[in-house]
Amino acid sequence: MPNISVTSRPESFRRAGIRFTRTPTIVKNVDEKSLKTLAGEPNLNVKVLPDEPESPPSGAKPKLVGKTEPKTEKTPKPAVK
Repeated sequence: MPNISVTSRPESFRRAGIRFTRTPTIVKNVDEKSLKTLAGEPNLNVKVLPDEPESPPSGAKPKLVGKTEPKTEKTPKPAVK
């Protein structure tokens, strides 16, 4: 399933339960139905990303939405006696 970058043409726009703005929103592991819905929406700009997401333009930090890798548990350090 692809990762996509989505920006909204208006200041803010909601589709598929996600609020999009003019700042790129990265949506991970998008299924085909959602991709078609988002790509077919005239108020959104949708770009399918390569495996490694590109840096957003002008130093803006993108929001991450969707399934991501689980956090790894850190093991506590043993107490020093």
